[in-house]
Amino acid sequence: MRARIYYPARTAMQSGPARHRRWVLRFEPEEFGSRDAMTGWQGMSAPSSQLVLEFASLAEAVAYAEKHKLEYETEPAPKRQMKQKDYTMNFSAQRRTAWTH
Repeated sequence: MRARIYYPARTAMQSGPARHRRWVLRFEPEEFGSRDAMTGWQGMSAPSSQLVLEFASLAEAVAYAEKHKLEYETEPAPKRQMKQKDYTMNFSAQRRTAWTH
């Protein structure tokens, strides 16, 4: 079974730090199941493809994968870029753009 370990990106609706600093181990589907004739939904033969595990660190996720002899691939965490926001810059003489109301 193959797994992917990654650091999920924040959603557009998320601004706070809740459930943000977690590494995710997700199993990749090996094969797709058959299509249901009545509903048209795609079925999966392996329920592990729906399983998502969260870990506090990359080392914990890798240790879990190695303990259970899983073939895994890791993706590096994206760099966090923070813009320095300062309310006093609205009134600064060095402001680059015109301040309008």
